[in-house]
Amino acid sequence: MSKGEQQDLVAIKELESILESCKLELTPLDEVWPNLYIGNVAIAQNRGALKKLGITHILNAAHFKQGSIGDQDYYGNACVYCGFPTEDSSHFDLSQYFKPAADFIHNALKTKDGKVLVHCIMGISRSATLVLAFLMMHCRLPLRTALKHVTQRRAIYPKQTLPVTTAHPRHTAHTQEETMDVARDKALLSSLCITHIVNTTDGCHRISTGSGYYSDLPVEYYGVVEAPDDTGFNLYPHFNPTADFIYTTLKQDVLYESSEITDFEVS
Repeated sequence: MSKGEQQDLVAIKELESILESCKLELTPLDEVWPNLYIGNVAIAQNRGALKKLGITHILNAAHFKQGSIGDQDYYGNACVYCGFPTEDSSHFDLSQYFKPAADFIHNALKTKDGKVLVHCIMGISRSATLVLAFLMMHCRLPLRTALKHVTQRRAIYPKQTLPVTTAHPRHTAHTQEETMDVARDKALLSSLCITHIVNTTDGCHRISTGSGYYSDLPVEYYGVVEAPDDTGFNLYPHFNPTADFIYTTLKQDVLYESSEITDFEVS
């Protein structure tokens, strides 16, 4: 087993330990973030209860599935509705809904007096996974932090289809260090809301991306140098300008490109 595989295994076991440590009883509804609730289909279809709670937006992760009758007509003008026809199956790729779900929750919470209920059938798996996606994408929480936060407030068992780019232990609140393939995956960068990129191996012989490669994205690019991964190479002259670039975007996501994943992690 490679070192990377060992790290992933440790991370998975840590996440499983967080889930197993939750001793909460399953309830119809719980507030897991300010004005953000996870619940089951019964509470979601109880319009009287929703009115008392002040729920303004509904995100249904079981849209048109057996047992779920909610849609915009069902809620009328009382709530803004968004539904995703997801499957409660280990074979279903829920990641396609991470960004639209996270964006819906984010925009709903920005509205005046906005309160959001995210539900599936039981309010354990699919709905919880979409809430975790929101906490990571818009609140910049690492997966472990988001998971701990939610499990302290509700009994959940999120989908095991969280992609490596989301669940990987190197994912942190403000920075990610990934492989060159990630740096070229524009769809992924967009879904992660990456706004600035530092390339420490810029050049045609290493990671040939450059500012032109990202011209169709709202990304600011900084290529340091075509630096070989060699102890004899003097990277020191690039410390200050790179640090200045990062400093100006300290509160934003920055993606560091390198030709290999290293052991360095930002905490």
